[in-house]
Amino acid sequence: MLGAFYPFYRNHNVDSAISQEAYRWDSVAAAARKAIDIRYRLLDYIYTAMHRQTVDGTPMLAPVWMHYPDDTATQAIDAQFFYGPSLLISPVTQEDATSVTFYLPNDIFYDFSTFKRTSTSGSNVTYSDVPFSDIPT
Repeated sequence: MLGAFYPFYRNHNVDSAISQEAYRWDSVAAAARKAIDIRYRLLDYIYTAMHRQTVDGTPMLAPVWMHYPDDTATQAIDAQFFYGPSLLISPVTQEDATSVTFYLPNDIFYDFSTFKRTSTSGSNVTYSDVPFSDIPT
């Protein structure tokens, strides 16, 4: 009989290096738990995006301009990307920052964590007080 399923994650390391497993630091473990949870909730979505990439070459990770080619404001964006066809990822990329400003094209978007709807006419949005363990989506 199979027991409960617990995913095992670790990074690759050499024998003489300092251990780097996520569970060794509470803050890293919290971030890893959230990322692992999101990964497993999106597993079908991820596999579908990978299949589409294999079948027709549609990139699984795509720059914003690929989804909004007529919006010239998307051409210079290098810190945001689409993960599959529908998830716009806007990570905090500056060390020790707890806010991120990102561009939303003229469309309807939903916050992945809260499902809150955001309609924009092509403007910047700022998320403040972003915990270190979160990735704004």
